[in-house]
Amino acid sequence: PSRGLVTVRTDSNLELTRLQGILQNWQPGLDSELSLTDGSGFLEANVNWSPDEYDVSANITIEDASGGYGDTEFTGLALDGSWRLLPTLASERPARLKCASLRYGIGVSNLAASVSLADNGNSLPTLRLLWLRGTLFDGQMSVGPIDIDLNAPRGAFNINVQDLDLARVAETQSVSGLTIEGRVDGVLPVDVSPVGLRIRNGLLRDREGGVIRYAVSDEQAAARDSPLTDVVIGALRDFHYQVLEAQADYDPDGTLRLALHLEGTSPSLETDRPVHININSEQNVLSLLKSLEYASGLNQSLDQQIRDQYDTDADPSTR
Repeated sequence: PSRGLVTVRTDSNLELTRLQGILQNWQPGLDSELSLTDGSGFLEANVNWSPDEYDVSANITIEDASGGYGDTEFTGLALDGSWRLLPTLASERPARLKCASLRYGIGVSNLAASVSLADNGNSLPTLRLLWLRGTLFDGQMSVGPIDIDLNAPRGAFNINVQDLDLARVAETQSVSGLTIEGRVDGVLPVDVSPVGLRIRNGLLRDREGGVIRYAVSDEQAAARDSPLTDVVIGALRDFHYQVLEAQADYDPDGTLRLALHLEGTSPSLETDRPVHININSEQNVLSLLKSLEYASGLNQSLDQQIRDQYDTDADPSTR
């Protein structure tokens, strides 16, 4: 017939683990990256044709999916969306996405987002992230809105973080002897281009002060021959900060530069005079995002940073 409508739907929820073979036939490279270990899905597709065109749309629901994609692991993934597949690829309504846990080096929980695809006249649509929020280090993170043209992926947006627990951050570093109390807010300006992700002038600030304790053994302290280093190490044994600011820059090759500024007092220096400390560091973090098995290297890096990179306004009588 010259006109018609066909609807195809699954009778019941389809086990997502059965999709592995289908994905292998459809896109061989995708199956090697994507692993589905649990979850179910429902599909309804409508094909409407006339002498002038074909119109194909689909409703997709995914529930409680678990698995991974490359080095990213996820659990409790749910998706509900409706898309027009032909003649152009676009969303018929924004899709809602939820994820109980997403981990790529660090973990984000209670993730929720609203996304859509918009036709832009090119071969691939524009990806619109209307909003995204989640829990990070017992604080909150949020992003959006963002428009990214998938034909030449570019976009600029801010990652807003609020009330991050620095104790949780310190736990992920596994630096021997280091504990941090306090919470921070901040903004990370992100630029996405074909070469990768870049952050410029990201800034984190403390909410209401806190405490840094970095316990160095007597043997480690005796090995340092700079009296200025002794002051900084001594200060960080029990440093009560009123100001903590960290500026972050990140390059697509994985280079992360941090400029940390601290203002506070340290009872271990036996003075009430304020101490200002600046620590600058640079390292490549791509491998760190893939695994947290870098604690020993980070510990050595922190030791070296404290020894070689700082600026202190401590009272000279304490040096």
